[in-house]
Amino acid sequence: MDKNKENMTTKEEDKQKFDNTSLINIVVKYKWHILAITVAAALLGAFFSSSIFIDPLYKSEAVAYPSNVSTFSNENESEQMLQILSSQAIKDSIIEKYDLWKHYKVARDSKYAKSTLMQDYAQYVKITKTPYDAVSIEVLDKSPDTAALIANDILLMYDALSFNLHKEKYIETSDMLRSQMVRKQHDIDSMKSRLAELSQTYGLLDYESQSREVSNAFLSGSTKVVELKKSLEQYGPELIDLKTKIEAEANKYANLKEVYEVEYRYTIAKRSYYTLVTAPYPDDHKAYPVRWVIVLLSAVGACVLSVLVAFIIERKKKNG
Repeated sequence: MDKNKENMTTKEEDKQKFDNTSLINIVVKYKWHILAITVAAALLGAFFSSSIFIDPLYKSEAVAYPSNVSTFSNENESEQMLQILSSQAIKDSIIEKYDLWKHYKVARDSKYAKSTLMQDYAQYVKITKTPYDAVSIEVLDKSPDTAALIANDILLMYDALSFNLHKEKYIETSDMLRSQMVRKQHDIDSMKSRLAELSQTYGLLDYESQSREVSNAFLSGSTKVVELKKSLEQYGPELIDLKTKIEAEANKYANLKEVYEVEYRYTIAKRSYYTLVTAPYPDDHKAYPVRWVIVLLSAVGACVLSVLVAFIIERKKKNG
């Protein structure tokens, strides 16, 4: 059994060696054919990757961090920025401003016009988050100037849209705070009116000082403060309660007003909602196509294919 296994192993090794040797012999035999086909494929790759057949594309990139933002959900600031930059509102604005229907050569009346345009937009405009939580906007275009302008305008439109979104939020908050302030002021005014009534009708001004006055008068034998004593006994607790509540409500009103002024200031203040790290600029070197890659792949593919064809031809000859 061991000898049979050794014989089979030896045969497989001989067969593999024979195949490798025959393949090398075939390559040597057809070397000029393979070389000619490889060179021809490389030349064709260089020719068909030229600007005659493929429009060169230039890339412009902007990198920015979100700033002065408050998130609307559990997403972080960069994810929120990514969502707004990828919004349909910004896409439609860019499409309209640069007439991308014409620029991308998409017929408006075609059956899948909108889908085709959106696919082209996604191909030429890429918005991604960097490993450091910044956001990158890459734009490819036949014109380096247009690529830079689109990238810059996407950022500007993000800024305007973020301002409107945050303004709506600040207006809603400031309106709510103003309503609370109005109610709070009404409560304070009502208590002050009652306090004035106690002062004018019953002569009650300050419970502690007037209580001492009554005590001193009785100790000296005077009866002039009998009415004041009755008023203090009947309305004194209310007087104390009113003054305590007015002070507490006044503090709450002051806190509300402070927060309201901040929120209201945000509704009218123009702020930038991004910090630019890399500004987009017109590149002087095309990003696509990478001709040497196309030429290399064409040459390698043609070389492998020609070797395979030569191998098949030789096998057919041997078996025929």
